Amino acid sequence: MERTVRVRAVQLGRRLTAAGHRRRAIAAWLGASVRTLADWGRRFEEDHLAAPARGRPVKAVPPADASALAALLDFLGSVAALPILWRSFPELARAEVEQRLRAYRDEVLCKNGVEILALRWTWVGAVWAMDFAEPPSPVDAAFPYILSVRDLASGKALLWLPVQEKSAAVVRDALRALFLELGAPLVLKEDNDGALCAGGVPDLLAAHGVVGLRSPCYYPEYNGACEAGIGTLKTYAHHEAARHDRPGEWTCDDVETARLRANELSRPRGHAGPSPDELWSAHRPVTADERHIFRATVETERTRQLEQARTDHGGQLTDKQQAHLERQAIRAALVACGILVVRRRRISPPFKSRFWARITP
Repeated sequence: MERTVRVRAVQLGRRLTAAGHRRRAIAAWLGASVRTLADWGRRFEEDHLAAPARGRPVKAVPPADASALAALLDFLGSVAALPILWRSFPELARAEVEQRLRAYRDEVLCKNGVEILALRWTWVGAVWAMDFAEPPSPVDAAFPYILSVRDLASGKALLWLPVQEKSAAVVRDALRALFLELGAPLVLKEDNDGALCAGGVPDLLAAHGVVGLRSPCYYPEYNGACEAGIGTLKTYAHHEAARHDRPGEWTCDDVETARLRANELSRPRGHAGPSPDELWSAHRPVTADERHIFRATVETERTRQLEQARTDHGGQLTDKQQAHLERQAIRAALVACGILVVRRRRISPPFKSRFWARITP
């Protein structure tokens, strides 16, 4: 910073001198003496006012101490605290220990960083997700399961319905009532549970022009948004039941109150963001033209993906490959229609210590 200020002062002084101003007046304007400005100008010609190192000269760390510090860092991990390291090596400068700790942490982050895809749903009501949840005990001693339907763009819990069994008939009837009330979405995400994707559910989706998006086998994280919403609803239901002095014993009133409170109080986009109810206020039913355009886009992407897959693999595709192709086609259509925005982000895992792993049998 000092070098930058001095270089600019020299350059400004030269321009003012060339404009005919006196050096004494220029020095007064810059708040420096004439001699100082002349010295800066001379050094600028010599080394461009190179900034000298401040403080005492750096003392080289003995190789033995450097190896011992590296071994201690490797033993404690990147959660090692600076005071502990400095007390272990009192002969080393604190700044030197801090620099080596910072370099070690940067190396750990660089090696263990993970690239993720951050999804942002832009069209409220266009994409839903559904799944089953299990309460701690049957709701009202009669309903051992709860069917959850969630809108991904707003985070609104559209349905949180206690049911007596996991069956396609239950799912079909619940979705039919929901479609009549709110209108059908473009895409409905679902797990591979037979009750969610078998029976009359596919026929109902096809009748309303809804594209079903199934999760990969043994990968529930694919429907993570719905899983997260279930966790929120369970939290509100627990507190509602506990408020009535019966924790773990939910009633239908508790379940519905949990849904209403989650939609009113949750902040899916951060503490300062809108609630699901506020986001859902922008919802509008999907028109027939929009549904036709989206399905045509899915078909186009499906054809393109199929041709590419046959070129890469050749011959017939397995069921797993076809399911993957279908997911890729729907995702490409969502992006092409502006419903989904995908951003690549690199995150670093939390610092962990290998100390306990080494001493735990």
